[in-house]
Amino acid sequence: MGDDYTEERLKERILEEVGMKSKRTRASFRPLDNVIDISDNDKAKSSPGYRYWATKHNLSTMADTINQVRSEGFKTREQLEKALYEKATEVQNLLTENKEIEKLIEEKKKVMESRYIIDQYKEIHRYAKAHPEDKAFTSEYSPQLMLYKKAVAESFQNSDILPTTKQIYEDLEQLHTKKESLIEKLNQSRQEQDRLYQYKKNYDNYLGKEVER
Repeated sequence: MGDDYTEERLKERILEEVGMKSKRTRASFRPLDNVIDISDNDKAKSSPGYRYWATKHNLSTMADTINQVRSEGFKTREQLEKALYEKATEVQNLLTENKEIEKLIEEKKKVMESRYIIDQYKEIHRYAKAHPEDKAFTSEYSPQLMLYKKAVAESFQNSDILPTTKQIYEDLEQLHTKKESLIEKLNQSRQEQDRLYQYKKNYDNYLGKEVER
């Protein structure tokens, strides 16, 4: 392959490319390739040609990685690790908030179900309360009366006022809107987390030290 294609010469060329790219207008972030572990790759061990290609691939991948990392303002691996930790915490907080919203949605659905049962069986309950002597009626509608009493007990467990159907629908709509917005933020944060993790993974697999310039 010639002296001009040694690994040291490739490194020099890649570093020159990093310097040139850093002066260009930066495009949007693109997915990075993975660094190949040449020392643990059977094909690289048995094929000098593949080893050369993999070495060049790794250097090019690291050049891209360095450019993107620098464009985000990271000067050291510690800064990168801190950003990754903060992003992981952000994702976890968003997941926790999403669970809370889902819990509220389920609670509102139960309130809606209770409201429906109360509206459906309130006349039966009213008659049974006004005519306790009508044992046949009470016996015939016992399942409905039990559902009504349970719905009332659950509805007024945490509130003295039973919300209207319209109010419940409005609350559910607001919660679903909030959930959609949260999911959008979560997806974006996960993409950012994956990108930061890819940076760190490439550094750990290839450099294993701080990036300084």
